[in-house]
Amino acid sequence: MEANEIPREELLLRDVNIQFWELRRVREENLQLKEENKQLRIIKQAYEALKTAL
Repeated sequence: MEANEIPREELLLRDVNIQFWELRRVREENLQLKEENKQLRIIKQAYEALKTAL
């Protein structure tokens, strides 16, 4: 089936479905980055505390 033979509604539905999964992937990546950021802040605080103590 050629692209121009696929009903417009079906193409839109496919596009929305792809966007949905892409959004989920980006959200999951965002959550991972937030967690990494939180861990890096803790490490930085520990480093600064150690630097001050020495």
